[in-house]
Amino acid sequence: VAEYFARMEGFPARKLDELPWQLGQAGEWQRLFDLLADLGHFEALLKKDAQEVFIYCTLLVEKYSITPQKMPDPLRYWYASCLVNSKRFEEGIKIFFQSELPEKKIENLNKLP
Repeated sequence: VAEYFARMEGFPARKLDELPWQLGQAGEWQRLFDLLADLGHFEALLKKDAQEVFIYCTLLVEKYSITPQKMPDPLRYWYASCLVNSKRFEEGIKIFFQSELPEKKIENLNKLP
């Protein structure tokens, strides 16, 4: 069933509903990770239902042992901010600060009092 939705062009609502769910149900963690790591799919899924994206990220961490550090930057930063906002503050901060920050941000951090 996942193949049917994977072949759909663009980001129709039905594909956004079904494809990640089907991949998760089938235990196809690498394909789910690849889907979320694709910036176009990630943005479309966030617009549709951010809570589902958080659930899928958590499944990847818990079931597939994907460490957040292996996630692409936009996904990792978003996941870390969700953890912070969901009372898993320390875990979210740890993920965020273990990420590689661009030099500009590092320079700005050094200028803080």
